[in-house]
Amino acid sequence: MSDNAQHLEFLDPDELAALKDGFLDDVADTPAADDSQNAAAGSSATGAGAEGDAAAAAGGQEVDPQAAATQAGQADAAPASQAAAAAVDSMATAQAETTKNGDTNGQQDGTIANNGTMPSHAASRDFKSEVQVISDELVQLAAKYDDGDITTAEYEQQRMALADKRDDLRAEQRDANNEQRRQEAQQQRERQEWGKTCDAFLFQQHKDFYMQGGQPNEMRLGAIDALVKQIARAQPELSGAQVLAQAHQQVQQAFTPAAAAEEKPASAENKTQPAKLPPNLGSAPAAEADLGNDADPLTRLRGDDLEQKLQKMTPAQRDAWLKTS
Repeated sequence: MSDNAQHLEFLDPDELAALKDGFLDDVADTPAADDSQNAAAGSSATGAGAEGDAAAAAGGQEVDPQAAATQAGQADAAPASQAAAAAVDSMATAQAETTKNGDTNGQQDGTIANNGTMPSHAASRDFKSEVQVISDELVQLAAKYDDGDITTAEYEQQRMALADKRDDLRAEQRDANNEQRRQEAQQQRERQEWGKTCDAFLFQQHKDFYMQGGQPNEMRLGAIDALVKQIARAQPELSGAQVLAQAHQQVQQAFTPAAAAEEKPASAENKTQPAKLPPNLGSAPAAEADLGNDADPLTRLRGDDLEQKLQKMTPAQRDAWLKTS
């Protein structure tokens, strides 16, 4: 038996194919590597989608068993129209962003829990390159044996060590892919729960305010959407319910000040009145904004008059007014 034939008996089928072609087949063609590529392409808490999560569960991956059931009921949380859905989705996005810095408050009342700090192993680690390095080392080892640089015993020992290393790496890759899917399913589920919370708040608890004639009031929905984003980023310690309540109070004060005043608790009759504060910039007339020459000062407008004036503004002008109101 020749030296070549003698050492070929120690090779597995993959390594035999590698010697024939001059290199080992790309391990990315295996199912485990396909998982790595899909995970590296990455989909966010919002981008995985119900179909991808359901497919992962159907494929026997280690995904939270509640994910598929949650996704099946996703349609139940849909608001009354595209405008309403956009507002709710935008609020969910803003609330999710507040958790990326490690905030774990507000996990009650339908807020997004802290998933932003979890490592994304499958997306951050290049398993394909690591496996390719081992494949190259196996080819080089076989060449050294062919040239007589190492004995059969040395070759077999080193080959087994590299094969074990490759198997361990593939196991790590599978675990990382499963963890990635679990995180995405968890984020998707929590996002849906927060959307349901917003939907109930806007279209059940305060339906008369955010719906008019059976249709969503896009102006008021746009206002609370902008305020939810602003408050959630400025005060990440607030729960989802607190953010919604605070944003609603400001929108109600702007559009229907009389109704907002009725919701405030009545003060005790013997309560000492606060001393009159000195004038400040907040009470001074607003500087003339670029709202058109015929615009009335917004600080003098309330209710329908204010709503009509806001409708004439550009989105940027409305956002600027909401931030300073």
